[in-house]
Amino acid sequence: MMNEITFYTKFAQHAFLIASDQRKRIENVPRYVGTGKQPDGQAYLVTEYVNGQTLDKYVKEKAAKLQKDKTEDKRKDLAIATFKIFPQILDSLREFHSFQLIHRDIKPQNIMIKEDSSVLLIDFGTVINYKLRNGNHIEPQNGKPCIGSALFASQNTHLGFNQSRRDDLVQLIFSMIFVIDSALVADWVKGLSLRTSTEVWDQIYMKKQEYMSNKSIYSHPIHKYLKELLHEVSKLEFRDEPDYEGYKKMVKGFEMELQNIEKVPCQKSIPVKASKVDLNASIKYEKNKIHELFQTSEPDRIENLSIIGIQLHPNLTMIGNTFYDMASQQPQANITAQRVDQTEAISDTI
Repeated sequence: MMNEITFYTKFAQHAFLIASDQRKRIENVPRYVGTGKQPDGQAYLVTEYVNGQTLDKYVKEKAAKLQKDKTEDKRKDLAIATFKIFPQILDSLREFHSFQLIHRDIKPQNIMIKEDSSVLLIDFGTVINYKLRNGNHIEPQNGKPCIGSALFASQNTHLGFNQSRRDDLVQLIFSMIFVIDSALVADWVKGLSLRTSTEVWDQIYMKKQEYMSNKSIYSHPIHKYLKELLHEVSKLEFRDEPDYEGYKKMVKGFEMELQNIEKVPCQKSIPVKASKVDLNASIKYEKNKIHELFQTSEPDRIENLSIIGIQLHPNLTMIGNTFYDMASQQPQANITAQRVDQTEAISDTI
């Protein structure tokens, strides 16, 4: 994992052109000015000033200009504003990925929209290469600490798997959910102010599983679109190149459909009731099973395992050492894989 100074010196464009610098550099990040050291030896970084807004502030401002009927659910205008800027964000992320980098902390506060509607990504303390020096893609691994921000992290990150381009895209979609529906997000983080980092990540993971479940109460038309996009991205295998143009077409279609809905009724979120099922006896066995599978030389089995928590068991989640059946059905005793405990340092809880 590289620090900010390493990232900017290697990949960002220089604010002052250097004739001898022939290196191709990322355009959609702030330009690099320089580095230095304070009297106490602490290094510092200087980048260009970005005259713009974070994604959440930009969308709120644009939505306020769109809203005509104050009695209408404002999420429609927030969604339209978000869908309109989505192609530019995705283009910036695609360029970032073209340098064989993944961000791992995509969230509204790390997406800057300039006055000309161009998009910059910021905050590169979690960036890594997804390809090795020999050109091979990094291998999927498990038992990893949760890197990034809990609200926006992919389900695979919650389950303890390392990240790839797919996970940056999932983070972007959860960022869209955040800026469109603040009430939903408030429900996700309810009661978390005094919880430990692990408890925060566990509760938010459960809420995401509720959201994605076929039994989800989030049936608002806008959430139908967002879940469809999330399902499409979740189909990617660990090494797959995302279909950036395909996702842009999907979101453009969502925007056009939403524009044609005359009035979107307000809907209140209703908490999902979960039946508590004690499966403590099988937890140690299942965690050991995950580690055993990752010692095999069968990469296809590993890739399938990395998304099994999403595809095969969308209604089942774990908090601490207790599994919850979100569909209120009988639990499956032999679960193929579940989240491993995160015991290492966790970066940026929310």
